[in-house]
Amino acid sequence: MKNSGKFVFDLDGTLIDNRGRLFDGVAEFFYYAIITYKEPKFMICTGNSVEKARQTIVKINKELAKNYHYKSGIKFYISAFSGTVIYDENGNIIKNNTINNDRFLQIETTVKDITNNSYIFLCCKDGIYYLPPKTFSKQNLQAQILKLAQKINPSCDYNIEPIKSEEYYKLVNLGKVHSLKVLSLDKQKKKEIFKTLNGGFYGLSVNDGFVIEVSAGSKLSAINSIFGYDLCDVVYMGNDFNDIEPMQACGKSFAFGNNEEVKKSATYALNQFAEVNEIIFNKQSTKGRNKQNKKLCDAEK
Repeated sequence: MKNSGKFVFDLDGTLIDNRGRLFDGVAEFFYYAIITYKEPKFMICTGNSVEKARQTIVKINKELAKNYHYKSGIKFYISAFSGTVIYDENGNIIKNNTINNDRFLQIETTVKDITNNSYIFLCCKDGIYYLPPKTFSKQNLQAQILKLAQKINPSCDYNIEPIKSEEYYKLVNLGKVHSLKVLSLDKQKKKEIFKTLNGGFYGLSVNDGFVIEVSAGSKLSAINSIFGYDLCDVVYMGNDFNDIEPMQACGKSFAFGNNEEVKKSATYALNQFAEVNEIIFNKQSTKGRNKQNKKLCDAEK
């Protein structure tokens, strides 16, 4: 057995699809990792919630027990909400960062100075909240904002809701906000906002639509917290813009999906997760699985 294997995964679009189903080859990957490495380490690093990460882990372990007869289960480090909250393998919180009031006001001022046609969404553990327009006379405007809001996180497992002004600012003052998402209805203004904020804010990322994210942490900082700053022996897998930084920092990386910028940042650009097993483990199929299952069961004993 090899001495160690360190693997970090984005969640949505990497391990699971938009319905929360494991991609083909995912459970098989963990099976191969268990029998290949003496003490493999796994980490999920997602912009989504810890609950969704844990649900995915349960699915992986069920597949391992059902198809590979491995019933001990595997544990993961979890970084949720873009590196803001970090959990160890036993589910204990290592870090819990939130955006303070001064930082929020600085971001809010910057956005308002550039355009009034943007919305700042507060991302908290139990949901995403925003201040609605001053008037609801134009229902189509409200519908447009909610439609664009879904671009923030289409696979999000919690609600996006409008709240009153006093409640909105109270969430910040109470330290409940782990990240902000700036939704600009003007792509050119979005670029200007990003350029102004860039360099002055930790955990800044942007997608190809309307959304800029400013978090109290970052995926790379979360990975550093677990594996240190020398990441040459760490493998990273992801599919979105906020995966580019950890992809470039880790020794080996895999990109999925059609985003050309993300694919250029990775060591390997793949069409499907199952291809990872061919590259890392030289496994093209599950032939001979019964013999390997017996080997794994014997190892458990």
